[in-house]
This record gives sequence, structure tokens and C-alpha cells, in this order.
Amino acid sequence: MDITRELLTGNIHLTLEVYATPGESDHPARFKVTITPQRAAQIRQMAAIIRECNGNGLYIWSLRAWDYSGDWLACAEDDDGNEIEGEPERMECCAIVVSDDDFYYEASVKNCDIHCETECLQLSALSDCDSNGCTCDHTSKPYRCPLHGEISYVSEGGKRNERLRHGL
Repeated sequence: MDITRELLTGNIHLTLEVYATPGESDHPARFKVTITPQRAAQIRQMAAIIRECNGNGLYIWSLRAWDYSGDWLACAEDDDGNEIEGEPERMECCAIVVSDDDFYYEASVKNCDIHCETECLQLSALSDCDSNGCTCDHTSKPYRCPLHGEISYVSEGGKRNERLRHGL
């Protein structure tokens, strides 16, 4: 899993591991998607709907919505044996699945019976530390937030987090 954030736009770039059924099949190895602040708010809203329904006695495990915003990538090796990104795979039935505290993406490889899912990601990965009730002490330079995994720097003028483009 690789998560990077853009300071100016607030966009979150995710690269997630992909698992498939059947497991021994040839399938995409990575899923790359950019989540805008507006899309992150929609995902959090889906989770809030689930929590509200569960609080009212209607127990919903997840909500699923069509989502063709990401790329399902095959991986190849270069001449030195290093893994490199391949071309995007042709996928169908692409969706995001949101529960009350996490989410993942799923799809099927086009024209065959291979079903793919990404690793699960906690909803807390969509929020800034300051707006998500993070109790981290961001006073050291640099500091890796244990909740969100990003590296933050604090300016001398106070709590102005300048998130670097580093993953977990």
C-alpha cells in the first residue's frame, strides 16, 4: 500500500495491492486511484449512512457504488528483475465497497471469471490528522503519524502541517 497526499489540492493518491479469485489466475497486481477531497467526503458520507442505519436497528454491512476512476495495473519485470508498472487491464463491474470504518475496490477482469479486490483501507486514511481527532503530538521534525502514517513537518509558526509526498 502506498498513500501520498498533495498539500495544495488535498488529493490522495493510493496504490493498493490486488487479490483475485481464483488466486492462481493472471490478474492485475496493483490498483491506482486519486481521491479528491469531494470524493473523500462522499466516501465518508456512505460510511455515515451505514452507521446511522445500524444505530436505528437496520444492520447494513456495506454500501457498494460504481467507481471507474482507478486503474487496475498489471506488473512486469524489467531486464534487472525490478518490478515495473504494466498497462492498465480491461475491467468491468468496477465498484467501491464502503463499510462503517473501511473501504476497498473490486472489479472483474473483462470477458473472464476472475474477480479482483484491493486490500482494505481504513476511512481514517482519507482525513487530515487535525480534522480527524488525531491526538498526535506533531511538534517533532519530522513526525510519522501512527494513525495516518504520513510524515508531517511543523512550521515554527505553529501547527501548519506540510505533508511530504511519502507513503507509509
